[in-house]
Amino acid sequence: IKQMLKIFILQSASSKMRPIKTEVLFGQVGSEIGLKSLDFEVTPSQKVRVRGKIDRIDELKLNSESGKTQQYFGIVDYKSSVHDFNFRDVYYGLAMQMLTYIDALKQNISLIDEHAVSPLLSGALYMHLQNPTINVNKLSEVNPQAIQKELLKKTKYKGIVLSDPELLDNLDVQLDSGSSLIYPFKKTKSGKYSSYDNRIVTQEDLARLIKHAEKKIVEAAQKIFAGELKLNPARWPDTHTALQYS
Repeated sequence: IKQMLKIFILQSASSKMRPIKTEVLFGQVGSEIGLKSLDFEVTPSQKVRVRGKIDRIDELKLNSESGKTQQYFGIVDYKSSVHDFNFRDVYYGLAMQMLTYIDALKQNISLIDEHAVSPLLSGALYMHLQNPTINVNKLSEVNPQAIQKELLKKTKYKGIVLSDPELLDNLDVQLDSGSSLIYPFKKTKSGKYSSYDNRIVTQEDLARLIKHAEKKIVEAAQKIFAGELKLNPARWPDTHTALQYS
């Protein structure tokens, strides 16, 4: 816990993004706290309501010289093992959690901040909670700065972020060029941003991803209501299945 707290402090020193809420419930039956559920019509007489808990909601607020304020909201999901956003799994409906969470945030932003005007979604990120170790023998220099750099590398967020230069500039204010130690993107000397495996997405891309996840939720609900309950777990190319750790 102490090690992760140190890493949170190091991340905050390099980023203007700040956590504003943790363990946020949505769609909890009988609860007066939290956010509203995600509701979908399956048939004219059948609906499905999705509920869950978002580990963390972050906010970045930027003020322009003209006095205009732009707010960005994103989610962070804590994991005890390595996770990353996989577009293939999203397409087949095998990775619904992150997009469901960002959808719940999108539909409930007014409950997060009733004064937010035209807020944008900054993305959805995984953070591996761990006790990272550093092999100092592999470091070219052994000093506090070098060790801190390696710690940040080992706990770097994975996921998707919005393609917005102002946002990216402020997610890692210490990044002049090269790969960010905190977020899944890199910056050229000319100031352009890129990422591996298309981790930087446009607003249109993110909207399409969310719509696709909603479609998959409805399709799953249709099968459940139709009584299709086959024990047929997905199998990935590396041979692990959806029941691997059940």
